[in-house]
Amino acid sequence: MKKELLYLHQLPQHLLGLLAIHTWKGEKRTYKGIDYYLCNVNASFSCGQYIIVSNRWYPDGLHDVRMRRLILHEHGHSRQSLYLGWSYLILVALPSVVLNLLCRKGYINWKQYYKLYPENWADRLGGVTRV
Repeated sequence: MKKELLYLHQLPQHLLGLLAIHTWKGEKRTYKGIDYYLCNVNASFSCGQYIIVSNRWYPDGLHDVRMRRLILHEHGHSRQSLYLGWSYLILVALPSVVLNLLCRKGYINWKQYYKLYPENWADRLGGVTRV
């Protein structure tokens, strides 16, 4: 019963995650007990318990430390979703998307991205250390 309630607690994110996995034909993988879906998309993101990871950025997969760090970071976002429930979309997902777009357009330096909310919180929750 608790598992079902937690799923409902994050229902909007879960529906988006299932849609993304289906749309991009995600291939389920596991790293350190964390399930994620490898997809041919130019973004990586977390939708509740569903972690979508791009297969375009790190062709060496889990042999690349950046890929492992990315999965742990997205796992941190999954934990944020668990804590915040439906409000995750407004309090975390929206600011994260806006920051990402600002970085892609060159308004914010990528080196600053993970120092800002909500990315710094996701790193802490995922156990990611950046230098």
